[in-house]
Amino acid sequence: GPLHFSTRRQSCLYSPENEESHRPTALSDCIPGFILVHIVCMQRHLANRNPERAMDFATELVRLLPFGASCIDKAGWPITSAQILGYYRRFRRAFAAGPYSLQGKLDMLERGQYATQREMASEAGSPDIDPWPNWLLREMLWQVGSEGDQRQQLG
Repeated sequence: GPLHFSTRRQSCLYSPENEESHRPTALSDCIPGFILVHIVCMQRHLANRNPERAMDFATELVRLLPFGASCIDKAGWPITSAQILGYYRRFRRAFAAGPYSLQGKLDMLERGQYATQREMASEAGSPDIDPWPNWLLREMLWQVGSEGDQRQQLG
């Protein structure tokens, strides 16, 4: 549908390999906005079957959260910091269950290169290099109201 199309086309300028890309975030007064864009970018990379790149955004997401949590929770944003943290935890668990060949074998630079290869293969319509099962990719998607999110909200 249209949401899937839009998500796959989301511009995601953040690059974990480039420290200069962090500067706009550090100078911004809208960290919650950056957090939301990171969540959308994670969805984009998951839709493109590239969870390694989504993990880079997840790492940045959790780094930004302490700086934006109070604003997110008090200023009318459509999500809460507890939902974001619950999502991050669920994403990390699902990622850790991924293909054995990647676990603990790639440093950040190698993971970025591998993710770029996967993204190029996906855009070219080529078969995945090391496919992730669909059920695991679905587990990594944003799901408001998941068990972990509810536990965070109630606690």
